[in-house]
Amino acid sequence: KVEASKDGKGIVFADMNADADTKFDNEGVAYVNVQLPADAVSGQSFKISTKYFDAYNFEDAAIYPEKLENSDIIYVLKGDADLSNALKQVDATLILRDILSREVSQKSLLAETYETTKTKNAEVAATVENCGMDKLVNAAMDAIDVNADNKVTATDATYILKYLLAHEVDDNFKDKTFDEYLGAK
Repeated sequence: KVEASKDGKGIVFADMNADADTKFDNEGVAYVNVQLPADAVSGQSFKISTKYFDAYNFEDAAIYPEKLENSDIIYVLKGDADLSNALKQVDATLILRDILSREVSQKSLLAETYETTKTKNAEVAATVENCGMDKLVNAAMDAIDVNADNKVTATDATYILKYLLAHEVDDNFKDKTFDEYLGAK
């Protein structure tokens, strides 16, 4: 059983049965689904704070700041390789260029691309400052693996190009998101 805080912005109590093993050995006790703001943009980072409570009555619960931990969530629109917050043909091109660069020189172009992007995009600059370039590149790699096969390949770029074409010429896809398009495949 999980109870939300009075303001509806957090979880304050997760009931465990008497037989529950309460030692924390890297197993998930609870999973939280985070809904990002509607105006979230690619390359933007968000802080998630975990708070520990020491009471059953959450109104009287003590918060221990020394146990406060923070996690970073970096939002990247699925397929948005250039962090422009829109899916475009240039995203497929950047994916293909990055694949070629990794094959030829064993070096990704994404960090170099985002280094340039951060001079024009305040959200990307703030994310690099707060989370680091490696975390941003890792988030982007997850987002450009559009078919979720745990590798970025030319297939991912092809899905983007097919979606853009279908979105342009097929009335059935005019109002569909990229996720809906991928689900229809």
